[in-house]
Amino acid sequence: QFDSELVKYTVTFVDYDGSILKDATEYDYGTSADEIEQPDIPSRDGEDGVVYLFAGWDPELAEVTEDAVYTATYEEFKVSLTGTGEDVTYDGKTHTATFELIGGTEDAEIVYTYDGHEYDEVPSFVNVGTYEVTATASLNLSTQFDETVKELEATATIIIGKRAITLTSASASKTYDGSALTAPSASITSGSLAEGDTVEYSFTGTITDPGTAPNTFTADFGREVASDDAGTDSSAEAPHSKNVGGFDINDNYDVTYAYGTLTITSTPTPPPTPPTPPTPPTPPTFTIDPTPAPAAAAPVATPAVLGATRDEEIIAPEEPAVLGESRTRQTGDESQIPARILLMMICAGAIVTIMMIGRKKEEEQ
Repeated sequence: QFDSELVKYTVTFVDYDGSILKDATEYDYGTSADEIEQPDIPSRDGEDGVVYLFAGWDPELAEVTEDAVYTATYEEFKVSLTGTGEDVTYDGKTHTATFELIGGTEDAEIVYTYDGHEYDEVPSFVNVGTYEVTATASLNLSTQFDETVKELEATATIIIGKRAITLTSASASKTYDGSALTAPSASITSGSLAEGDTVEYSFTGTITDPGTAPNTFTADFGREVASDDAGTDSSAEAPHSKNVGGFDINDNYDVTYAYGTLTITSTPTPPPTPPTPPTPPTPPTFTIDPTPAPAAAAPVATPAVLGATRDEEIIAPEEPAVLGESRTRQTGDESQIPARILLMMICAGAIVTIMMIGRKKEEEQ
């Protein structure tokens, strides 16, 4: 006859990898599953992004009827939290990080931390700087036999770089008049303002005396529209605000200044007045009477009388000769007078011309 009280069987518990979780234990035949002593809930280490939770024994516990080996099983949970930042140039817009949570339940709690402050939402940033935001997620994971809270952490960095811009002042010039020359005008010649920003200029360039000077100036940047910075509620009250949320908008720009040139030229000296040339002498004016002078009547010879005494002939003294005068004058011929007058006029004109040419040469020297 079979005596069940004398029959015993062993029950052993092992892990997924065969390692012993609980040594073999003897139980009487017919011992119920509830009476079998189980080991503590086992755990299994997972790789990055993987969590294992105990999911029961394989096979399921049953009444003892023979030797039995029970192997632990696990449910795999793939969980991760990643953050992505930005690396941009300042543009007046808000920039933030993005975080992605994989696994867990929809009610997973995520807290964001920046500069020692916690936020329910990812903070956003506008101004130049490097901002590191950390997200912490608490995931509730569970199976029928096990549960745990998995803490995940990720960091993202937002980098906002300075905006390059070139500002150029105007150039101007004038002739010296004793007053200062300024040119209070400037423009953006490279780059541009960020959306919502303004710029005001202060000019210091000036010049009064002849010469040149740079048209120096400075720029003051502001923002027309208020922006939230790092989750704060600060805002600009004025249309042109240099500071927003305690941040100087000027620090958002990498400014290159190009100065125009202010030029004052000396008053020109008028050239010296040339001396007035002497008035040439007026040549003499001669009036020629075309009517020839009447010729002198020839003396009538008195016929000689034989034996009469001759009267002494009175001979008029001869007039001295004139250089260039026609000898015919001695005979009383006046027909050569016009020719002589014309010759004298030609000589006078030649003399005047020679004098003027000589004076002109002296002035040129």
